[in-house]
Amino acid sequence: LVEYELFGVVTHSGRSTNSGHYYSFVRHLGGDRWLRCDDSDVSDSSFERAVTPASENETPYLLFYIKTDVQRLDSSAALKAISPALRDEIEADNRKANATSFSHNSTSVFERRPGGGGAGG
Repeated sequence: LVEYELFGVVTHSGRSTNSGHYYSFVRHLGGDRWLRCDDSDVSDSSFERAVTPASENETPYLLFYIKTDVQRLDSSAALKAISPALRDEIEADNRKANATSFSHNSTSVFERRPGGGGAGG
C-alpha cells in the first residue's frame, strides 16, 4: 500500500470558471505549518482551512500529494541544493519585494542570519 499526504491545494473563488480568483495553500517543508499564498500576500493558515471551502463560491481545484515514504529535505539541506547563482537571484528578488509594499504579510524565502550570510551560508 502506497500512502500519500496532501501538501498543496489550488483554490478557485468565484461563481464560474470564467471569472473569479485563484490562490493556493501549501504545507511548509518539514512540518504541519500551512501557508496561504494569494498573489504577493503570504499568510499563516491551516490544513482545515486549506481543505474546507469558506463559502459556496470557493472550490479546492487542484490537490497536490507527496508519497509519505519519500525522505523530506530539511530547509538547510534544501538551501544547500540550490546553486549559489540561483540563491543570489532569489535573495535579490526578496530584497526588491521587501523594498516595495506589496503586502505586510510577505514571507521571505531566505532569512538573513547574524554574520552576513543567507540561511544556507
